[in-house]
Amino acid sequence: MRRLHLFLSILLVVPLTLFGQNPDQTIRGRIADIETNTGLQGAVVTILTLNTPLSAITDSFGEFTMEKIPVGRYKITVAHLGYKEEIIQDLLVTSGKEVVLEFLLTPSFGLLEAAVVSNKISKELPINKSAFVSARSFSVEETSRYAGGLNDPARMVTAFAGVSGGDMQDNALTIRGNSPSSLTWRIEGVNVHAPNHFSGGKVAGGGFVTILSSQLVGDSDFFTGAFPAEYGNALGGVFDIRMRTGNNRKWEHTVNLSSIGIDIASEGPFLRSSDASYLFNYRYSTMGLLTKTKIVKEEQIPVFQDLSFKISLPAKGAGNFTIWGLWGKGDLKEPFDKDSLSWKTQNDRIGFDWINSVGSFGVNHRIYKNRTSLFTSLSITECADKFDFERLDEAIIERPYLNIKESDRRLTFSHRITSKIGSRLELKTGFNLTSLYYNGDISSNSIINDHSTYSNVLNAKERTYYGEFHGGLQYTLGNNLVVNAGIHSNYFDLNRKFSIEPRAGIKWNISEDHSLSFGYGRHSRIEPLKLYFVEQNNDLSLTKSDHYTLSYNWLISENVRVKTELYLQNLSDAPGIADSSYSLINYKQEYAFRDALINNSKGRNKGIEFTLERFLNDNFYYLITTSLFRSRYQGGDGVWRNTRFDKGAIINILAGKDFPMMMSKNILSVNIRASYSGGERIAPLNVEQSIEKKEAVFDNSRAFEARYPADVFADISVSYRVNRGKVSSLFYAQVKNVLGTKTRRGQIFNIQANRIEEDAFTVVVPLIGYKIEF
Repeated sequence: MRRLHLFLSILLVVPLTLFGQNPDQTIRGRIADIETNTGLQGAVVTILTLNTPLSAITDSFGEFTMEKIPVGRYKITVAHLGYKEEIIQDLLVTSGKEVVLEFLLTPSFGLLEAAVVSNKISKELPINKSAFVSARSFSVEETSRYAGGLNDPARMVTAFAGVSGGDMQDNALTIRGNSPSSLTWRIEGVNVHAPNHFSGGKVAGGGFVTILSSQLVGDSDFFTGAFPAEYGNALGGVFDIRMRTGNNRKWEHTVNLSSIGIDIASEGPFLRSSDASYLFNYRYSTMGLLTKTKIVKEEQIPVFQDLSFKISLPAKGAGNFTIWGLWGKGDLKEPFDKDSLSWKTQNDRIGFDWINSVGSFGVNHRIYKNRTSLFTSLSITECADKFDFERLDEAIIERPYLNIKESDRRLTFSHRITSKIGSRLELKTGFNLTSLYYNGDISSNSIINDHSTYSNVLNAKERTYYGEFHGGLQYTLGNNLVVNAGIHSNYFDLNRKFSIEPRAGIKWNISEDHSLSFGYGRHSRIEPLKLYFVEQNNDLSLTKSDHYTLSYNWLISENVRVKTELYLQNLSDAPGIADSSYSLINYKQEYAFRDALINNSKGRNKGIEFTLERFLNDNFYYLITTSLFRSRYQGGDGVWRNTRFDKGAIINILAGKDFPMMMSKNILSVNIRASYSGGERIAPLNVEQSIEKKEAVFDNSRAFEARYPADVFADISVSYRVNRGKVSSLFYAQVKNVLGTKTRRGQIFNIQANRIEEDAFTVVVPLIGYKIEF
């Protein structure tokens, strides 16, 4: 305890001892050709918003350094003869960490080699230049800036058009009416299990919070449909996360203390004489301080921890090696209530212990030779769960209710080649070969309240293979028209199923401020592995999707844009039950599959999305998104119905303002968010059977005819950054759900009152913290 007090005292005293120092920082980086990654000598980097503009010229390696830049926000331009100019608006410079930038410049076509082409701000464009529709990039600053994001990328992207989030206890994402399980995560170029604490426990594809700290997230992409040919095994969306590379010249550290735990990060060079660097982050969290908010019960306190790292090892002519990894583990317990007189619902007699772990590790190599980029990776990802649910019978004796012990491990070898052929044609090819291992032992009651029906559902230890292959071409016609076309194919060895998926896109820059794009993609995805190992389900085909998107983008001014997208998605070959309304199109979570499934259901999602966005400029930004859509499906009974996720409309309004203080040395930041989402659909209750069985019984012949009330949420965050010497401190507070909107978990039968009631409660999440960078 004495050491902890000393540590906290140092964190608070260090900034004060440096009060008198004038805060400034170094901005440095590298400018390279986007096609060859060759450093560009003679590029001009200019800071425009200083009292007197300051410029630097890159050396023979394409590197530049600007020292003693006062803290604040700056507009930076990069120009080189024969390339399009790049612009960064409102770059934040603090006293705690160097700003390390990398610009990949795009050659201009049809112009003299000596021309510098002005390029409007392209903040809205994805990093992957093959994505023309339904994609955008996001930065680590956005992850921490948006109110209600809780520094979680998955919660942050719910502000984007077409995306609906989970409740206060879950970060699951529903994209354009698709199930949260249809989202694929990619980290450092390889597919991984959803990197969430308590992953998939409540909703498959979701969790409580991502295990990857915002300290490690670099500029990344998020896709909501019609993905380019290189992305596979996804129907609804793709998270393409890139981890930052650590500072290779200076050791820097971050400590973050908050109401949910401690977060420690460090980065720097291995040796002063080497370009190799490391970056790591460790978090330990206990929700004990949040029991009063009702986000967790006092007797149900989750504890979790995670570790993430990236090691960069440049090898000069041999390319660049990176070693990366992330791991998280959580434990959640709820004891029995042995006082039977206090039981209001059947759930009150259930106790459980849940241990969840998820992790990924990889070794990557990238090399550029003769206008060709080669990427090779060997990675492993695993998600493991141990559930023990016990139920008290009438004699207050513990009976097994649901017991799960399973792990899903995947070993993947990936190889991709990107080649530039001439000045206008680009070729991308590659493959992923994955060995899948599943080990599961699942037992449960087939009738919830009948202990005599407890039996083994699945006992499997299996191995299979999954292969993905892709190839695509992109051709640039002048500066105004780009087209691409490609093929993605999948092979699932377990059932010998093969899929060929065409992809195509076109982008027309009508003028400097207007562009029109179209994208098409056929996509497929394998289902959760445990489903296939129920004996009668091992011959299921892949679920397929055809996604069409038309996009219009208007840059109203240098900092404001409007975007509209129309989309249509047709789902086919989705697993369902014969002569039933059941379909995996509506899948949220099922711990124990028992039924025989066949590929007999299909679905259709269609809608329109609007985005009005002002990028951060002059210390102010806003983002307004509206999504209007329908989501329908046809089950094995041949009836078209609304899907579970047919919410109808989603509206988000975000805004934020920075207030420079103390001669612009410090920054007070205020951010707000309001959102509206139509309610999730459910089957109506069968009241008579519910009263008879003393539990909620739903009329599945009328699946998803009822719905929950719409959700209206509001969030706010306030932070104050103090820059002193070479230390930057951040005091912050966030409140999620300031309106106290209810979290609805379903409908339950109240045994004492002998009636059906809504299972709902109010969760207001406060997050208070202090971060120091030095």
